[in-house]
Amino acid sequence: TALEQSLRLFETFGARRYLAYTRLNLGLIYWRNSELPAALNLLKSMQPELTALGDTFAEAAGLSYLAIVLEEAGETCEAQKQFEAARSLFTQSGTRSYAADALAGLVRCALAEHDLATAQRYTTELWTFLRLHGTQGMEFPLRAYLTCAEVYTALGENDRARKVIEAGYQELLARAEKISQVEWGRSFLHDVPEHRALIDLWEQIAQ
Repeated sequence: TALEQSLRLFETFGARRYLAYTRLNLGLIYWRNSELPAALNLLKSMQPELTALGDTFAEAAGLSYLAIVLEEAGETCEAQKQFEAARSLFTQSGTRSYAADALAGLVRCALAEHDLATAQRYTTELWTFLRLHGTQGMEFPLRAYLTCAEVYTALGENDRARKVIEAGYQELLARAEKISQVEWGRSFLHDVPEHRALIDLWEQIAQ
């Protein structure tokens, strides 16, 4: 509701850049609320505007968010194209942590297409990045850990899967501890799908 109100104000002021970033955030909210048609309509409609702004990062973010929604809508091939374009632009703009988020998307697309060879290749690159550089600056860090764990499990590489799950779980707890409000912290752990999935995996290997 607050974002929708701010959109109307930015439209009144003609603040194009602020308007674009607010629409990106609204698209994410639609996705998180499983309002996929609304998310797709919004994110698809704004791509020309993002390009016209000349803001490489914003354009890359728009492609990445669109890819995430396409992925969840089952349009894997189109999602893969958008993730590839987003990764290229993020790399071009020097935001390698966001490029890692897009790489995780490419892993998930390959896994969805049962292309284990490609999924393994991308996962090796992603897991190496996580171990060498950590998750600072990533937008979906826990989703990246979960993605690696899912691929290693699918490949039968259980030791690697366990290491990824352990690292992801520790990262999740470390981030949750920084949330001062108890209710928000509980929601962070249990209401975000990839966070809940990581906890479930941890509980399985901890038994």
